[in-house]
Amino acid sequence: MSSKVYFTMLNKDEDKAKEIFLTLKNYGLDVEGHFWKDDLQNMSWASSKNDLTSGKYKAWIICGNESDFKVKSTLQGLTLLLLAKKEDLNVIVLIKSSDVDKFKKELPFIWQNINFVSLDFSFATKVVAKIHLPFKKLSLPYEIKPYAVPGLGLWLEINPANEEWDGVLIGARNAKIKHMGIGQPGKLPEKSILEYPVRDLKLEVDEKEFVCWAVQNKIDKNNVAFINFDGVPEELVLGPWNKEQPTVYTFSLC
Repeated sequence: MSSKVYFTMLNKDEDKAKEIFLTLKNYGLDVEGHFWKDDLQNMSWASSKNDLTSGKYKAWIICGNESDFKVKSTLQGLTLLLLAKKEDLNVIVLIKSSDVDKFKKELPFIWQNINFVSLDFSFATKVVAKIHLPFKKLSLPYEIKPYAVPGLGLWLEINPANEEWDGVLIGARNAKIKHMGIGQPGKLPEKSILEYPVRDLKLEVDEKEFVCWAVQNKIDKNNVAFINFDGVPEELVLGPWNKEQPTVYTFSLC
């Protein structure tokens, strides 16, 4: 039985896509996929979320050139989809690059555990070999899940991975926070009580300014924070809320 894979082609080169599809098919893969639509404002990245959380695919293959990944909005959308996919779904980036390892290191941290394969004459053999490797999840002190909500925009669900935070601080660069809520994971809260909220706090981290919101609600895996943005952040800052000396982590989307 062939392994089913989901294929995302970043540039709309139909002839190249057909060539890659047929090559992968000849190596025993059942390929389904689409051309990427770079429309961050309308959250087009979310159109593939159901496929990548369905459990019917062995891997998600992303194919493109270095220049495709250097489009900020494309990389933001791909990073959001990477956060949204089924946790154990394997991911392979099929890239046309003169130095794959060097290029990979230039991408945000969340991409560093992804398998990158050069789009050369032997790419299909390498892809098939990597598809059956277990996905290596990054060990992070926090978890982020994105939600694209029609009419309401981008929401992120944020919580500590293995502990409890006595309050939470979340900030962004190049996107404005509109709303914040506390509730159970997997469902946007209809209403919530924010304890001692602080809004529009400016915080400088690594010489970059973030505009943050913070509350003193306790946060863990069963009681999570939801944050809504006007636009899509380029980078986040997050962590337990401490007025005197915040302990924060940064997360880059592009």
